[in-house]
Amino acid sequence: RGQNILLLGGNIDLIENSISVVGGRLQLAGLSEAGTISLSSRNGLLRAALPESIVRSDISLSRGAQILASGPEESINVAARHLTLSSEPGGTLNEQTAILSGALPGLLLPYQIGDVNIDATGDVRLVDSNIYSAISIGATGRTGDINFKSRSLYLTDSSQIATTGLGTGDSGDLNVEVEQNIFLDGKNSRPDRLTGLYSLLGDLTFGTGNGQAGDLTIQTNSLDVINGALVSASTLGEGDAGQIMIVADERMLIDGVSSLTGVASSISSSVEFTGRGDGGSIDITTPLLTIDRGGAIFGRTQGDGNAGSI
Repeated sequence: RGQNILLLGGNIDLIENSISVVGGRLQLAGLSEAGTISLSSRNGLLRAALPESIVRSDISLSRGAQILASGPEESINVAARHLTLSSEPGGTLNEQTAILSGALPGLLLPYQIGDVNIDATGDVRLVDSNIYSAISIGATGRTGDINFKSRSLYLTDSSQIATTGLGTGDSGDLNVEVEQNIFLDGKNSRPDRLTGLYSLLGDLTFGTGNGQAGDLTIQTNSLDVINGALVSASTLGEGDAGQIMIVADERMLIDGVSSLTGVASSISSSVEFTGRGDGGSIDITTPLLTIDRGGAIFGRTQGDGNAGSI
């Protein structure tokens, strides 16, 4: 508690095991060559600054491996060439491989939880895995943002990157900056875990969540949302949903319906049945937008509040 963990070196492979730092900071950096790293301390937490010129190596989390931290300012920092998260097929939520930052049940934190910063010079691939910044049910606090950078991003098999608020407090923003392609594929997604990028407040089952949901911003060359994958900013609790802002320099595709769940691929902002608040706006900039085979872009309200604009 209140400490920090730095894992620096060559390829980093975390299999099955978990690393947890409550009230502290966790940093992983894969490096493939010798170089000079600057170490500094801020608020008692050690930080390693990597030079831009240094060649990075790969980081892999698999078979239910999880890293969790809930420190101030910055909770988790991951710097790699390629980053891969993968789980055993058919595992439960607790068995999913994950990078997690947030307030745990029963935890009252005197500070805003820090950001999750993911920086990969190569490709990031999630298979039945998650990256979350969340306020759990029964917790009080404000989560930090997820700031994500990579060359490409691939999500499938119930994988999610999300900021969520299930307790009391505002959720952070989700900022995704990908140089080439974002590929969200809903194949093999289970009904309770649909593949996608999310900013959420509350829960369909319990309707919990009291605060303001964060915004969802995507900057990329191309974006594919297929086979029932989702990009969603929604409120299911008490508070407004965040806004969705997407810039795809070359093209966007929203296509198809999941063969397992019947869910259509979509980009949406919504106030759900349990929600009390207004939906956020959807702003899309791209020279080519293709919507096919049941895909959709929509704003809706099924609860107590106004739908956002598109």
